[in-house]
Amino acid sequence: MNKKNSHLFEMINTSKIVLLIVSLMSSCLMTSSYAAVIASDYVVIDDFEGTSVPGRSWFYTRIGSDLGAMWGGNGQATLGDGIADLSANDNGWAGVWLHTYHIATPNLMMNTHRVLGPYIESAYQSKIETIKVAIKDGQGDFKIEVIDGDGAIKYSQTFILDGGTNTLELDITNGGIAFDIKQINLISGIANSWAKVDELGVVIQSPALTTEEAVFLYSYAHMSHQYDGDLGLIGERASWEVGALPVGNNGRGTAGVPATALFALATALGKEMGYVNALDADMIVRKIHDKMQSWPTQKGLLPHYLQMNSSGSMVLRPQSEYSSVDTAITLSALILADNIIGINSAPIEAMAENIDWNDLTNNYTEPVSHGYDSQGNLLSYVDQNGSTVYVRWDVFGSESYIIGVLHGAATGKTNLLNPAYQYAPTWDGSGFNDEMAALFFPVNTGTADAWGNNWAQYRSEMRIKQQQHLASHYGDQWLAYDNLGLFGFSAAEVPEKWMVAASDEYKAWGVGGHGGFHDGVNWPGVSYPVVAPHYAAMISAEDPQTFNAVFNYLIQTQKSFTPLNNIESFGLGTSGTEFHWNSLKGSWNLGLQVLGVARALQQTKNQDITYDALRNNAYLKQGFDHMMFSHRGVARALQ
Repeated sequence: MNKKNSHLFEMINTSKIVLLIVSLMSSCLMTSSYAAVIASDYVVIDDFEGTSVPGRSWFYTRIGSDLGAMWGGNGQATLGDGIADLSANDNGWAGVWLHTYHIATPNLMMNTHRVLGPYIESAYQSKIETIKVAIKDGQGDFKIEVIDGDGAIKYSQTFILDGGTNTLELDITNGGIAFDIKQINLISGIANSWAKVDELGVVIQSPALTTEEAVFLYSYAHMSHQYDGDLGLIGERASWEVGALPVGNNGRGTAGVPATALFALATALGKEMGYVNALDADMIVRKIHDKMQSWPTQKGLLPHYLQMNSSGSMVLRPQSEYSSVDTAITLSALILADNIIGINSAPIEAMAENIDWNDLTNNYTEPVSHGYDSQGNLLSYVDQNGSTVYVRWDVFGSESYIIGVLHGAATGKTNLLNPAYQYAPTWDGSGFNDEMAALFFPVNTGTADAWGNNWAQYRSEMRIKQQQHLASHYGDQWLAYDNLGLFGFSAAEVPEKWMVAASDEYKAWGVGGHGGFHDGVNWPGVSYPVVAPHYAAMISAEDPQTFNAVFNYLIQTQKSFTPLNNIESFGLGTSGTEFHWNSLKGSWNLGLQVLGVARALQQTKNQDITYDALRNNAYLKQGFDHMMFSHRGVARALQ
């Protein structure tokens, strides 16, 4: 299935194939660093591509909210395969409802003048002006309703369809007065009316931004929509309410612990760069700082995911774990955020001191364990020979490195790796594991780390390997990607989840390391290269040309990365001429994305906020110096 181009209202193409004029676009997109200035003008609410398959219902929009069919009498409504098919028939009505934020809860709504949410400064906000509906075909009455924050019909307009394609517009500027939108309804409302709806979207007014600013602001906004200010937690994805009860109690809320800390750090950086309101930023970071100290732990390790139990407490989510790497990322990010905001980080440092490193390392005879299950057992699996294998961080990469910094800060010791894998590359060459350490630590020191790896050299080599991967393995088969400058093999969901089995939805895409590569070409239900845009953001400081190529394509050409739309992954289909995308607002990859581009923004502003926070925090700096200098007897340390 092909995503309908967001230029639908200029050109409705029944085949829904986006023709890529490769030579023209490549010359436009391969721009010099920091050259692009953009202003988003359209958001797709939904294109109805999401399709329910047996055993797996689909009820999410392209902005991460939910939607559903509705009807009365003999009416019929079906959604999917790119169409909302509404038929009133001889005695009924049919429609589709779409919420604007998450799921239908009273406190989650879209403000027409603050599309980027409540925390972004007004100067950078987008405003909604017009509802647009693309009709593929239809006859009779067709109504657009806008439901406000009080549940009342704010706008309602009926149009007469007389067959063929049509574009319907409803002005909702409201005399320049902002209001909250909870829901939009599209209805074929009288007998024998029918409509095939191609797409629902909104026209917006946005300020001109550099590509770096747009990616930071939009990514931060997507995360902030998932933030629960009472709980001090970020939802695992936008389509789930954070404070909902567990699935067993008819809820669907899951909070991401490391993603919450990434949000805290992004908030602190956003404040210092002038994008996030200062008072809001201080409250967010302090709330997360305070709440984190009450979260459940196992021998000092935090959970990967939290969920609310029936008594209202946040507990380990079923089938989740107490994770050493997520704890290291969480504590490191929050220590840096605290120091940027000006909060005493000693209580968070104490949490690192409380980790039972001896148990995790079997008294320093083995690498650090991945963590504990819900019963407090070290994580393990039984291999094909019936032997128990304890999983450990024994391979080089950002994950092992971040553990090393926190471990070094707490113990003054170097965490062990498997001697066969202590040198670069990572296991699978997945982009996030090459770049994540640099989000927090200045790894490009020019010296080798505690295991003997030169990160500056390694990261540069891996960027080149990513860029050359398709040509190296497939020749000219995927030339469209190369001509457009599109690459980024990193962990993400597949572009269209309804096309694959549930077990095949997620993969650590990568160009290969100690193990083989996974790029999507041979993945069931995909069969084309999968690009994860967060990788381009993570290398934006070192490779602004690649960053601009990827995100200008998504923002300006496809109009699919917007103030309300995120792109978890995308691909150009088996022909190289189709655009397939996953619009998940997953808080973890958004955190990598926003912190990655924050490094590029700091460069443009001649700031070094993140690394200055490290230099000013003796505890975390001690761990970094140990990983990069002390072990080699080097007199100098991070200055």
